[in-house]
Amino acid sequence: MTRTRPAAAAAALAVTAGAGVMLFALVARPEPWWQGYVSETGTAGRPYSMVYRLGLIVLALGVALLGGALRRTGPYEPTTPADLTLTLPLGAALGLMMVSSGAAARCWSGSCSWSP
Repeated sequence: MTRTRPAAAAAALAVTAGAGVMLFALVARPEPWWQGYVSETGTAGRPYSMVYRLGLIVLALGVALLGGALRRTGPYEPTTPADLTLTLPLGAALGLMMVSSGAAARCWSGSCSWSP
C-alpha cells in the first residue's frame, strides 16, 4: 500500500469533519441560518464563532491533505485545447444559470424593477 491511500482517507475524514462542525455551528445559531450570510457565523462575538472557525481550519487542512495525496498519484497533465472546447461552454452556461436565478429571485421577492 502506498502512502497515498492513508493521506486520501485522512483528507476525506478531515473534510467531512470540518464541514460537519461548520454546519453544526451554522444551524445552532439562535437566529435562522437562512437570514444572513453564512460567513457571519464566524464573526467575533457571535455564539459558536470559535466552533465555526475551527471547522473552517479543519476543512482547509483536509483540502491540503487531499492536494498532497493527489500530487503523488502521477505527473501533472497540462490543459489541452480539446479540454477547453468543453470547459468554456459549460462555464458560460453555469454563469448564465446563476445570473438568471438571481434575477428570478429578485422578481419573486417583489422588487422586479430593472431600473437602478
